[in-house]
Amino acid sequence: MLSLRRIAILLGVIAILGCKQLDKTVPAETKKQFTPEPALEVGSIKDRDVIVVVVDGLRGDMLPRSKERAPFMNELAAQGLYFRKATSNSSHIMQSLSSFFTGRLPVRGGAIGVFEAEPQEQSKTIAQAFQGAGYYTGLLANHPAIQGAGFTKGFQEVQIAQAGQPLDDSALVKRAGEFLEDAGDDRVFLYVHFAGVLASKLYHPDTSANPETAPYNMRDFGKDYKYSSSELRQSPRGQASIAEYSAAMTAADAAVKGLVDVLKAANRLDNAVVVLTSLHGFELFENGYLGPGWSLMEDSVRVPLIIRAPGAVPAAQTDGSASLVDVAPSLLTLAGLTFDSAPLDGQSLFAANGEKFSYTATDRPRIAELVIPERCIVHSVATSEWKYIISSSYADPNERHALVEAHRETANAIASGSKQMASMWGKEDRSILVKFPGEVPSTLKVYPEVVTKMAAVLAEYQKRCEESGLPLRTPTVTAKAPDADQIENLESLGYL
Repeated sequence: MLSLRRIAILLGVIAILGCKQLDKTVPAETKKQFTPEPALEVGSIKDRDVIVVVVDGLRGDMLPRSKERAPFMNELAAQGLYFRKATSNSSHIMQSLSSFFTGRLPVRGGAIGVFEAEPQEQSKTIAQAFQGAGYYTGLLANHPAIQGAGFTKGFQEVQIAQAGQPLDDSALVKRAGEFLEDAGDDRVFLYVHFAGVLASKLYHPDTSANPETAPYNMRDFGKDYKYSSSELRQSPRGQASIAEYSAAMTAADAAVKGLVDVLKAANRLDNAVVVLTSLHGFELFENGYLGPGWSLMEDSVRVPLIIRAPGAVPAAQTDGSASLVDVAPSLLTLAGLTFDSAPLDGQSLFAANGEKFSYTATDRPRIAELVIPERCIVHSVATSEWKYIISSSYADPNERHALVEAHRETANAIASGSKQMASMWGKEDRSILVKFPGEVPSTLKVYPEVVTKMAAVLAEYQKRCEESGLPLRTPTVTAKAPDADQIENLESLGYL
């Protein structure tokens, strides 16, 4: 099987042999350089509370195009440093959150799969770093899938909704107020995860609704797959699903405002860093599917990223490169704290400049991964102009429901040795090159020099994984697993 490194070498030879021809045939628009932005001066946040707010499934295009659906989150975007083209590092919530907490990408951090995707014991998390610096730390979440020990380490207070419990944002906001009271005069690091789309009828269908016009049920979507993207979007059920998603984001907007009001009432808002983001996007039939966790197209990985800290971080908008794996090292840099001693995949978005810091927009390549050995293995690298996606295992929309239904059986077969676990860097099953804006598909043969550069970035990342990556866990969802409750939570959400 060809590895990414061999692919990169082969494509490089092709590009060298055809370079004179390429200079004549490649349109001028492909040679555009990233537009520079003025550098921004940024101050330290070492004496500030740090509040991270995550809305589950919040798409990047909810800001700023949907001001009427998310007015308060758009207000926050205007008050902080708003990364308009930020992306997650996976379209799967647990793989993405692991990268967010550790600064390591999923494969290099050993956080792959569904049940197994959480920070490993060897990885230090952002919560541990802040706790070690004397911050009072808390994790409050309406998502039952993130209660693994890897996610909760470093948090002194933890409250996570369980399967079957009401996903009530107002209760979470109230608990945040109690956490701030518990903290007293201590600085705090608080992670708040609102249910977002998870609380919608897409995941909790109204059984009394007309099945012909009701929003799709996420657990059953794709069971009888026979529609194109346009047919899905235009159908009564498709329109109802999009409307239900929008309603969920409006409800989440109110929850975020409620949390900020709690910070204000506790006299902590003026001296706080508020980070607002999501862990993945949410496909609304753009690629023939509804929901996250199956592709790395922009609808699945583009997320808002806002850092609000008046007096320290200026209010501005940027098109510079940023992904969630960069957030932990960035916050710790501004707070004057150190992180994991091992090289991270994420990089601080801020550079030290004496006692100050600066932000300069770049077009650094962004890597994302979706690695669920039982279902799909996809890697991507993107710049402001291009995205290259390569998969050694890809599932079309019409195959996905069956793969979910067989997940338990497949995972246990791999664990028992009766089925071989797929290679992370195996033979190419599918690759595509798309051009921004709009993710317009482009022929690989027309732009080999672009593919060569993109493949080289992934090949270098593969090398880092092989040299310094944490061991990958073997998939298993047996009933004898130590975290049987977590398995039940994942099954209730349709992950297994």
